[in-house]
Amino acid sequence: MHCYVQGPPEAPGWWPAVLVQWRRQGERWAAQVAYVADGDEPVLVVAWVDAGQLRPA
Repeated sequence: MHCYVQGPPEAPGWWPAVLVQWRRQGERWAAQVAYVADGDEPVLVVAWVDAGQLRPA
């Protein structure tokens, strides 16, 4: 599923991403996402993020 993920402080903004999977963490949900952070040199990021850091595409 395509979505937007809120980047970390060193790469702020909303990045187009692919949601890979969900998991429950206590009472919250987390998503594993993959996206390309485009800085001086593009970097593929695969990370677990809180569901609140996602927006629909």
